[in-house]
Amino acid sequence: LTLDHNTTTAAVFLIDIGDTTASPGTILRNLFIDMEGSATDTDAIRIGDGTQVCDYCMIDGCVIHDCDQIAITITDANEACVIKDCLIYDSVTANIMSDAISCAADNTIIQNCTIRSNSITASNGVIAFTATAQDCFVTDCHIWANGADSNGILYADAAVATCSNLHVTSDHAGT
Repeated sequence: LTLDHNTTTAAVFLIDIGDTTASPGTILRNLFIDMEGSATDTDAIRIGDGTQVCDYCMIDGCVIHDCDQIAITITDANEACVIKDCLIYDSVTANIMSDAISCAADNTIIQNCTIRSNSITASNGVIAFTATAQDCFVTDCHIWANGADSNGILYADAAVATCSNLHVTSDHAGT
């Protein structure tokens, strides 16, 4: 399935799991999401709205191209979500990406993903864990942070995540 969002009309999320109804166990598999030319405040995928529980959701084998804000957001009302075998890249055709993956949920696993951002800014990360994210795990990922003062993985305040077998590259000054 290919989703192409190239309109300049602002939308909050292209795919919003659990916007008004709890949707635990949802699986998004093998999607190609083309965000090139979309509005500056458009994100690709959000799991949960902060109040609706969407535990045990999986994003598997998806490609997200040229997201102009956040590619995947997992809010703090969720637990044990998995992002695996995904390709997320930003080619900066219109707007800059803030975070490729923004995670506020406990026990999230990010595995075997390739993520490249050409434009992350100092306050953001290719993978960003907010203070509420606990006991998360990132493994077997290739991460490119290609922006001034960019962060490969950003831990906010009390965030706790374990990382293993990562290849992290920064092409510009930063961390």
